[in-house]
Amino acid sequence: MYSNIDRSWFSIKENQKNHEKMLPMTMMACSKGYSDCLKVLLANHVKPVPDCIHIAIGSGYIQCVKLLLECDDFDINQPSVTIEPMVTPLVSACVSGQAEVVKLLLNHPKQKIDVNRVSPKVPLPLHAACMKGYADVVEMLLSKGADPTLLDNVGNNAFVCAAFVGNERIVNLLFDYIDAKCKTREEKLKYAQAILTPTTNVSGSNSKITSATCFDIASNYGHINVLKVFQQRCKPYGINLEVPEEAMKTSEKRVEEAKSSAKAERKTKKPEPSSTTTPTIIGVAYENQAQLFEFMK
Repeated sequence: MYSNIDRSWFSIKENQKNHEKMLPMTMMACSKGYSDCLKVLLANHVKPVPDCIHIAIGSGYIQCVKLLLECDDFDINQPSVTIEPMVTPLVSACVSGQAEVVKLLLNHPKQKIDVNRVSPKVPLPLHAACMKGYADVVEMLLSKGADPTLLDNVGNNAFVCAAFVGNERIVNLLFDYIDAKCKTREEKLKYAQAILTPTTNVSGSNSKITSATCFDIASNYGHINVLKVFQQRCKPYGINLEVPEEAMKTSEKRVEEAKSSAKAERKTKKPEPSSTTTPTIIGVAYENQAQLFEFMK
């Protein structure tokens, strides 16, 4: 009888170990926003797994994030382990638009984050925030020295990302940053070249090379106000961007067509999951980022 009880007890202990491997308790607490439970676990020296902070960030459970950041042995630069794509907590916060979390991470009292560290598989924090249109997050990153002229994992600078999403405030913030940086004519020339660096990506089944500047992208997507911002802010750098009247009319027409098409589609179709189809002007190089954004919604 006792041998059966012993075997049963060991079986329970083994199941607990397996459960902890498959779904750690800290991750369970973070997935539901149970900050009190997480606090008890941490107080009893349960080591949080790296992925739990990504779960908390994506779900908007700020209190759980704060508790994790207070742990002495929690590495804020540790990428996710089991969640694809393997991004850092800062990139997760930028993609989710969690400005408060971004602020907590950037102002961590004991650990530092290199906001300009390029990864071969995921976008830079600034570029991710630009692509999602989170101006407040962009402003925070720029204040910490994020460089908008750096090329991300797919070879695009932040101006390209801002032009793609069509956010005027973000474009102005990027220009404010480089305006403050430029002290000499040589520096202005350097930044002017960076602004107009074309994105060159492989797209389509025939591996066609497409090349477009941030100005071309804004024009292609009908972001008229962003085009005007580029025109105005580029002049001090010796760049005269003139948009032909015909091109402006074409952009306006595309905007109206897109609105009409979206309105008609809403009337005739049920909502479907967001598509990760890549616009042809950008090329398939944005597919990884699109998957990242879709995952972090």
